[in-house]
Amino acid sequence: MAELSPKSLFAPVLHSTNLTYTLAQSADIEFFTDLFNSATDGEENNPFTVSSVRELLINTAPRPCETHGERSKDAAVYVVRLNSEKIGEINLTRRASNFPLDIGFAFLPQYRGRGYGSEAATRIMRYWKDEFGIGNICGLVSEENIASRKLLMKIGLEENGWAVVSGNREIVYSLPGIPKEEGREVSFWGEEPNEHEAIILD
Repeated sequence: MAELSPKSLFAPVLHSTNLTYTLAQSADIEFFTDLFNSATDGEENNPFTVSSVRELLINTAPRPCETHGERSKDAAVYVVRLNSEKIGEINLTRRASNFPLDIGFAFLPQYRGRGYGSEAATRIMRYWKDEFGIGNICGLVSEENIASRKLLMKIGLEENGWAVVSGNREIVYSLPGIPKEEGREVSFWGEEPNEHEAIILD
């Protein structure tokens, strides 16, 4: 089988009513690090670092089997911007080879609860599902995270079992008609890709 060359597969910029979404670049990793640390109240002793976020982007990027047989040079992650200011991120993540890609999002504290998560998730879900053509997308969320659970339902996902993510039980939300999940174990940090599948982070 011929080696696949990394290509620009994903839309570089997307728009919705109030927000703009730019495909993540290496220069955004420092912002992601600060963003993820702002969202992890219980992990003061294990904060994200620039190095660990870089590894996360590489290890959780979709593989060619999930992107129409093509190798992407980019992670499936968008920076969410309000009037050019970075306010959050929204991603499509590969945890394991036998598990659907999951949609996730994070916003800076001052922009939470203002409807931006719903707007961003609706637009990005439409892009991946209807425009790019990925047919099996899920969401993973803790039982206590009521706001995110409501958001996932708002974008067309429905509660459909559970999975264990790096030792933590999380509820799975899936598109209608997808088989129920019953406790599969996956890693939050994904799986290290082989050199012929890895994305390119400049």
